[in-house]
Amino acid sequence: MSGNRHCGSMFLLFHDLIERKKKTVLLCLFAVTLLAAVCVRFLPFENKLDVMLPGDEQLQRMVSFLHEADLAGKVVVSFRGDDREVLVNVVDRFASSVGPPMIMGVMAKISNADMMQDMLFFLHNAPQILDKDDLSALSKRLDAESVGRNLRKRYLQLLKPGGAFMSGMIREDPLGINGIVLGRVGRLQSSLGYDVNIEDGYLVSRDGKHIITVLDTSVSLTDGDGSRRLMAYLHARLQGLPGKVKADVICAHSHTVSNEDVIKRDIKITLTVACVAFLILFLIYFRDPRAVLVFLLPAGAVLLSLNITALIVGRLSGLVIGLGSVIAGIAVDYGIHVYVAVRQNDDAVEAVLEVARPVVLGSLTTISVFIAFMLSSIEGYRQLAWFSIISIVISLCYALFVLPHCLKSGVMNQGRRGLCRWKFPGHRINIGVAAIFAVLLVAGAVAAVHVRFDTEIAGLDGTEKSIIEGEERFQKVWATGENMPAMLVVTAADRESAEGKNEQVYRDARTKLGDDNLVSFASIWPPQNIRKENLRRWQQFWSDDRENILRMLLAEKGKEFSFSEDAFAPFFENLHRVKSVSSAPATNVLFENLQERFVQKHGDEWRIISFFPDKKENMSVVREITARHSNVFSVSRRNLAVILSALVVNEVVRISLVATCLILLVTFLLLGDVRMASVALAPAVAGVVLLLAAMSVLDICLNISNLIAGIVVVGLCIDYGIFMVYACANRIGRGAAMSVSLSAATTLVGAGVLLFAQHPALFSIGLTLVIGILAGYLTAMLVVPSLYAVFGKKGDR
Repeated sequence: MSGNRHCGSMFLLFHDLIERKKKTVLLCLFAVTLLAAVCVRFLPFENKLDVMLPGDEQLQRMVSFLHEADLAGKVVVSFRGDDREVLVNVVDRFASSVGPPMIMGVMAKISNADMMQDMLFFLHNAPQILDKDDLSALSKRLDAESVGRNLRKRYLQLLKPGGAFMSGMIREDPLGINGIVLGRVGRLQSSLGYDVNIEDGYLVSRDGKHIITVLDTSVSLTDGDGSRRLMAYLHARLQGLPGKVKADVICAHSHTVSNEDVIKRDIKITLTVACVAFLILFLIYFRDPRAVLVFLLPAGAVLLSLNITALIVGRLSGLVIGLGSVIAGIAVDYGIHVYVAVRQNDDAVEAVLEVARPVVLGSLTTISVFIAFMLSSIEGYRQLAWFSIISIVISLCYALFVLPHCLKSGVMNQGRRGLCRWKFPGHRINIGVAAIFAVLLVAGAVAAVHVRFDTEIAGLDGTEKSIIEGEERFQKVWATGENMPAMLVVTAADRESAEGKNEQVYRDARTKLGDDNLVSFASIWPPQNIRKENLRRWQQFWSDDRENILRMLLAEKGKEFSFSEDAFAPFFENLHRVKSVSSAPATNVLFENLQERFVQKHGDEWRIISFFPDKKENMSVVREITARHSNVFSVSRRNLAVILSALVVNEVVRISLVATCLILLVTFLLLGDVRMASVALAPAVAGVVLLLAAMSVLDICLNISNLIAGIVVVGLCIDYGIFMVYACANRIGRGAAMSVSLSAATTLVGAGVLLFAQHPALFSIGLTLVIGILAGYLTAMLVVPSLYAVFGKKGDR
């Protein structure tokens, strides 16, 4: 009791101080709020999806790598049209219109002669590319039976239409040695998963109605302003296309720009709708202009907390800012309780003191939830915690110490208010209501266990529909239909070290996975020391004895297919043509394109990538390989989903346990009775259980974003339970019903406006909050009084 008297004395002291300086205080608050509103325009925002992912090093590395590797630094423009001549002209005109500083290189046309010359580079350098395993396989082709079989294949090739053009290649390679090299180059070319035909030098689709142009850009994916300028630059040069020619721009930069635009648009729409809805709600229901202050003060608190949060955490996530309307809906609750109490009482101070205890208790339980978020490894959750806690504390202070001075006491007319006719239920129905509630809770729990969890990160991507549709068209036309491969990534501080490490990993992985399941740059261009060793081994392999034996076999078996005795002289002339290892070619377009795909420099780090089928059995093998080698990791979309699911489940379990313990502790300490606290928790329990049940029935998946909302539902719904328990204990049902109903209405408005959002994460959060809060509110209004009557203190029933 002494504590309550002390708190009451402190409140009276603050109340009297503010009353004496009311104009000064209000003027200062107005100035601070105005300054906060201006500063919000200059706060640093970011729209990276990584902010909503658990802070696990392996997960973050995989996601970051996928963002950087998928078309990083590349822009693909896919043109489509029925008239090939018109389509070609459009492609040529576009290719000539782009250039530095935005576009650093253009691949619109490839010369067949140049492509053949590029390919011959690998064939001529086969002696330094083929390793001891290849030579071992080659030795099996040198017996009489194998030589005869190979010559028969070459003979049949010559009989086919166009066979005359192959005679030169067959004379140089009767054993099909080049096929080993060509097969590896072909696998590297197809590792992108796209099917491209070269017709008249253009990159044409299978149906012949699409041509792609590949652009190199200097704009980084993390450069939001640069990405926006790049997309504007490209779209400007695609204006005025002939009516039947269309173009799709495929690049990661479009996602960066679109996510930012969608979030900004959603924030504007949701906050505008929320403001209008709040104002209409207060003005129509209360018919009192001063009721606007109940909303304006928390809105000012939200603006102020944005600035404070930015000072604490640095750059703010756009997704967190998008929840501003929800936080405003939560923060306005405290003002509603104070407003109703003051307007129903002749003494404002006495009225505020009457509701201060449940209001403070409710705010502490909500803050407890967000304190649990502070312990999360997910950066977005921590940002949300700071933002929410600061908003709630400021709003609570505004509601208790500022709002009462702006209202008139004892003037609210309750006669026509439906909510004010609310009465406590009779004793005969209390047990029945409690029993029905228990049955519904059990049924909801049974349904809730079937809710599914969606691990797709794409659910956090708010890219506009038109861009997604363009990418789907691109995949339909150009993709081979195979699943995206997994990646084995070797990292090092310099290229030489990366190549050396990659060679070791390649040998290890090749043994375990097999040649057909591994695509590596090392297969066509090993490190220099390995190429030297390969060349030395090649020269030893082709000893005079082996060469002479092969000459006799080719001459003998060649007669059966009418080959002349010296038909394969070019083959023997080329056997020892390569005397020393060569350097990487400077003007070989094919080599450069493959190198860009497999060898990448990111900041101060070199990365060499190999590809393999993303299958469960392969991943188990690769995990063993990465465990044996340092600075090597795998990137698998299939594995990413498994890791993400496990981490998020652990994250939610930890946050939920901490939040539950804090809520129980605060509730029990401040209510002082286990039974009352248990009854107060009923709306929170019902909110979560019925929310999960509804999601299961409606086939709505849990995901990373709406899990936030599910935990927040607990903190909001328990506020309703606490206030109704307090009302039951003090027999103030009518005022409590009005306050709780208006609090729920404002929170539902703040959450409901997110249903207008286009960003999937914001929409999902809004839907989750609406379902959970509605369930909790109905439980507080219809069930808590009956539960209190059955289980509450005997003296209060």
